[in-house]
Amino acid sequence: MIIKKTLRHLGFALGLFFLVLALSKVQWGDFVMALKSLQPLWVILSATALFLAMLLRSLRWHLVTGLPQSNFIKVLEATCIGYLVIIYP
Repeated sequence: MIIKKTLRHLGFALGLFFLVLALSKVQWGDFVMALKSLQPLWVILSATALFLAMLLRSLRWHLVTGLPQSNFIKVLEATCIGYLVIIYP
């Protein structure tokens, strides 16, 4: 039990360290200018396309695996995690 708790705290500390490290490299003025130049319509269309792609891929994997219909949310969650691993870095 103590090992799990220690590992959890270590993981949190490492995550926080790398988050601070990553944010320290951001040029905040350029970041704000980039945000101001966004066109909301394109952001909404992109987010919608990304969500639909995730939904359709989840449906495909759900059909391929043959899981019961009640497990679709778990497949969707797994697809979201996959996208996070690919897009986030």
